[in-house]
Amino acid sequence: MKHFGFLVPASNIVAEKELYTRLIRENIDDVYFHFARLKFQTPYGQDEEKYTKELVESIPEAFAEMKRINLCRSAVLCTSAEIYYDRKDELIFPLTSVIAYFKMIGRKTPLIISPYNSDIGERVTQRLKNAGINIPKEFHLNIKTKEELLSFSNAKLTGMIEQELIPDIDSVCVLCTNFATLHLETMIEQKFNIPFISSNKAVYEQFKNYFM
Repeated sequence: MKHFGFLVPASNIVAEKELYTRLIRENIDDVYFHFARLKFQTPYGQDEEKYTKELVESIPEAFAEMKRINLCRSAVLCTSAEIYYDRKDELIFPLTSVIAYFKMIGRKTPLIISPYNSDIGERVTQRLKNAGINIPKEFHLNIKTKEELLSFSNAKLTGMIEQELIPDIDSVCVLCTNFATLHLETMIEQKFNIPFISSNKAVYEQFKNYFM
């Protein structure tokens, strides 16, 4: 049995289920995921930057909860956290995983959607651009609450994507581990015949390298 650790924002209600669902779909039974929660004091909608920095500050405490487990690898399941994390270690982050996944599938001109405000969203996508990924269109939805996030149904997001697709776009990418994307992924790939990338999918694919 191989053990993997994930540090998840306490406000995240999606990532754990999405990762385990992917594991079950692929019938992998010798891998176990462990989760610890990243704490915060400031509500996301009140101050997104302060909220994210508090998550980053809580990484050592959350990681310590799993210190007795022999973990193969560990990840922080917050896409925007990486822009505030300056330590050199082996933690895996969604943003780095997304870049790796783009390179693996040979795509580099995505339509990007994120729930962030424009400041954080553009700082996140700048990391992609620095890695050689061109972004013809990007949309940062400035979502403030969990209720707003949940209101973005698959049909609503699919309609938005359909309106914005242009010939230069070779993939669709949703950045945020708290965005439910499993069913959206199927809808987009079947309807538009282009790859769909999400933060959770990219992290999972990165971890698959260590399953065997």
